[in-house]
Amino acid sequence: MKDPADKKTRDLLGDKQQVKRGRPTIGRTAMTTAERKRGQRARQRAALVAPAEDGGKAEADWTAQECLLALQTMPGTPTAKAAWEQLGKLHGYCSRPQQIEIELALHNAKIAASLIAKAEAIEAMVKSGEKSKAMLATARGHREAAASIM
Repeated sequence: MKDPADKKTRDLLGDKQQVKRGRPTIGRTAMTTAERKRGQRARQRAALVAPAEDGGKAEADWTAQECLLALQTMPGTPTAKAAWEQLGKLHGYCSRPQQIEIELALHNAKIAASLIAKAEAIEAMVKSGEKSKAMLATARGHREAAASIM
């Protein structure tokens, strides 16, 4: 009876087991590199489309590479739209309504600053005697308008 732990005796007796070199097979036959790549791409697409509960990734967890993959392979789909939004978040972009809000706030800040500057100029002229005290009401109006804008 042969000892299963004995490896050398089997080699000496010529009972060599054929050992295949290279990547181990998946399934019955070896796959070509093109078949392996095709399978990888299919798994990546399935992971993007699958909801997070089913083992897929949540859209907020997508990397930039996964977003680009979704944009390339599924253009015009809700998945591509979600990928576009996630890519914008990753790079620090904001949506159009947010951009309009920011621009409006900056514009209002500039207007308020100019109104305050005018009010200060009027108050300085009243102090120096160039303008009458009636102009102080205008300066107050400028300050109130600036406060309402901010």
